[in-house]
Amino acid sequence: MAEVCAAYYAGDQDRSTPGMSPLFGDLAGLPPLLIYVGGYETLLDDSTRFAAKAQQAGVDVTLRVGEKMIHCYPLLAPAFPEATAAMGEICQYIRRHLAFA
Repeated sequence: MAEVCAAYYAGDQDRSTPGMSPLFGDLAGLPPLLIYVGGYETLLDDSTRFAAKAQQAGVDVTLRVGEKMIHCYPLLAPAFPEATAAMGEICQYIRRHLAFA
């Protein structure tokens, strides 16, 4: 399924370009990043690789891997405690990093 979706997304374009995946781009100069990824999701490996690459580029990165969680689990708050806690941390992170907060 992932291959079919990737083919529809990329079309004729080279998938190893920054326009197709930020994993192939220059990450230097990005603002602080808070990355949430579920431990049971397809994008786990991409998320951990992206976080490592950003950190190597000097970006302030916080990576949270939700054990036994699915894709976009923070959006399910307040359905279960892990999602609620994640959403709370995301809101605090945004407030802390916004200049006008």
